Amino acid sequence: MESDVTAVITNPEIPFRITGVKSSVQLLPRTAGLRPTVRRLVYLCVGLMVAAAAIDLLHVVFGLAPSWESALSGPVVGVSDALGAVLVIVSAAKANRSRAVWRLLAAGIGSYAIGGVLWNCWLEFLPHPSTPSIADFFWLSMYPLVGAALVVSARSHSRDQDSQRVLMDGLVATSGAVALCAAFIAPPLIHAAQRDHGALVTDLMYPVGDMILGVLAVALLSVRGWRLDRAWTLLAIIFPIWLLGDSAWAMQISHDASSGSSAVTLCYLTAFALLAAAAWQPQMRAADEPEAAAIPSTATAGANTHPTVAVPALLGLIPPAILLYDHFSRISLTALILTWVALLAAILRIAVAMRDAMVLRDAQRAAHTDELTGLPNRRMFLMQLNQRLKLAESGRGSLTAVMLDLDNFKQLNDTLGHDAGDELLRLTGPRLVRAAGPDSLVARLGGDEFAILLAPNCLRGDAGVMAQRVLDSFNEPLKVHGLALRLTASAGIATYPSDANAPDTLLKCADVAMYEAKRSRHGWEYYAADRDVNTRERLEMTGELSDALEGEEIEVAFQAIADTDTRLIRGAEALVRWRRPDGTLRPPGEFLEAAELAGLSRQLTRRVVKLALDNVCEWRAAGHVMSVAVNTTVADLLDEAFPDEIEMALRSRGLGGDALKIEVTESSIMANPTRVGEILERLRALGVRIALDDFGTGYSSLTHLRQLPVDRLKIDRSFVTPMCSQPTDAAIVYATIELAHRLNLGVIAEGVEDEDTWQALLELGCDGIQGYWLNKPLGPAAFLELLDCHLAESQSLPTPASTASRGSIA
Repeated sequence: MESDVTAVITNPEIPFRITGVKSSVQLLPRTAGLRPTVRRLVYLCVGLMVAAAAIDLLHVVFGLAPSWESALSGPVVGVSDALGAVLVIVSAAKANRSRAVWRLLAAGIGSYAIGGVLWNCWLEFLPHPSTPSIADFFWLSMYPLVGAALVVSARSHSRDQDSQRVLMDGLVATSGAVALCAAFIAPPLIHAAQRDHGALVTDLMYPVGDMILGVLAVALLSVRGWRLDRAWTLLAIIFPIWLLGDSAWAMQISHDASSGSSAVTLCYLTAFALLAAAAWQPQMRAADEPEAAAIPSTATAGANTHPTVAVPALLGLIPPAILLYDHFSRISLTALILTWVALLAAILRIAVAMRDAMVLRDAQRAAHTDELTGLPNRRMFLMQLNQRLKLAESGRGSLTAVMLDLDNFKQLNDTLGHDAGDELLRLTGPRLVRAAGPDSLVARLGGDEFAILLAPNCLRGDAGVMAQRVLDSFNEPLKVHGLALRLTASAGIATYPSDANAPDTLLKCADVAMYEAKRSRHGWEYYAADRDVNTRERLEMTGELSDALEGEEIEVAFQAIADTDTRLIRGAEALVRWRRPDGTLRPPGEFLEAAELAGLSRQLTRRVVKLALDNVCEWRAAGHVMSVAVNTTVADLLDEAFPDEIEMALRSRGLGGDALKIEVTESSIMANPTRVGEILERLRALGVRIALDDFGTGYSSLTHLRQLPVDRLKIDRSFVTPMCSQPTDAAIVYATIELAHRLNLGVIAEGVEDEDTWQALLELGCDGIQGYWLNKPLGPAAFLELLDCHLAESQSLPTPASTASRGSIA
């Protein structure tokens, strides 16, 4: 999109440099798209105009060739006008955009050239040319046409937020121009009005028209933020030269001169030569303009601010200059009043400019600061990282970055609400700053992710000490909405140049180390290249898993749970699987951790519950009164909406609470025993049974068994599978079964893979069994076939002649 009147005199489709074109094309870059013959003609015309101006300059300065006076002030000026108009018209014809603006400008310059040819080649040589003349008509016609071009261009690129600034700039320029006219141009013309009123009005219209165009140009430059490209730089020179020539002409005519002097002629020749050159300059790209970004970056803010303040300040120098002149040579009272008005307008504009500068400063500060925590944001951190990395590279030093992420923050945020999450982050910021120390830069990159840039040349061991100190700072609970919450975090450490040689690579390495710390639960880790590949695969898996949850790639397999004494299958455990696009299935061990780290565990549980209950409906429709067990995560057990989701899932399928079993682990309970207990109580009120999974491998505590609403224990396979060969494991299984029965809890043994283990569990009084001895995990269709076969053969199965278990696990 064209940005301003520059579009009128430039063509963005022509590149600045084209291979194979002579270097001279750089003077008029847009000619590079012309045929060689046409390009040479353009350069010839511009060269002739420049030569005419140079000769007139020599004549004015040194008085050379006085015999050329009439030619320079007559035909040469007319020819120069004609050549300039032709060049502008040809340039306009090559425009592909903003055609209306181009045509208006070409028509205006063409009209002025016609007037120049008529006067300089005909009317000037008449004995008594009339004033105004036909040439004046064509000359004056230029002003509304060019003014319309400026207005059209301004309207297409003005913005509401610029209206006040543009208005003030226009007021300063207008008042200054009127003051100049009243002080220096109008008096001699008014003095000459006693002789010819028509000539007075005509002569005044030229400088006034020039001033109006100048005011419009000032408004356009204000919209642009006072950014000048090559074309606008030439225009900025042309306007005052043209104004100077018209003003000098008017004053000379007022003193009975028949024509302007060579100095006036020099103004016109120079202005048209520059105009012809400006018509073939490239425009500033839209992406480079100040409107391209709402908030300038630090690199460009100064470039945008200085012209915005400096140019209006220069315009504001006009009134003081007039007042200084008045001190030595009195001006009229009208001119003095207008000068003070212009001075007041300049003062107001400077005030607006200062206000804009302060707003820009605040915007820059806001652009580099995280609003929630008050810490530097990602933009500022990356800027500082790049700067310090360059210093470290030049001094052959080192630089260490630490990535830190709060554990399970998404679950806490979803559970407690975003207000509580924001408060947690706000409290976390100052704590990290204190723990990191004054020499470190702490920034919030987004969400619950923070980055710490340590002092240059920090030792590897010192970085680890600092990371541990930061993690230890979370030992003190954070009080949010009346709750004392104890957070944990994971940190990764990477160093330049040993781990990475670029800013983005350094952060990626620190990120990899941080995820390794989450996986190992060691709190913090150094970056290690040998772990990089696996961790990167895990990060890539996170994005793929999110897409899988949106589609139908998440499936479930089922493993039977049977009574130990009767071998009757009473239920099944739903085991999640991820079917890849190539048809292969990924077991949960390969992606559950990635899902938890990415905050996708809640979505995954919802998907498994849906699929599991859908299959229960099919089983019961086929005559199998079955229940299904589903594993849960910390995020599920901390979410107050989880029981409501389960109730809705059961009710929508016409199922009671007995159709579903919820399995929890001791590590999940440890996240917040009180809150988890409340969630489990609500689930149990629905009729859903609760099983404590992997019992014996986590933070085993008899307090949990006494306080939590648990219905049964599931002994971990690590104790069950080797129990026939390991007396210690057999003793643990026996003690667990006795403890559970004393507490009126059922017991299910996982990992039963042979007949001997089943017989041993039967003798110990275990209630239920699960494992490969019954079946390997099967898909829904295969598992339904297993149930049909098991029901048909259940009567013929041998009943073990041993002590019966304490009851069904249904």
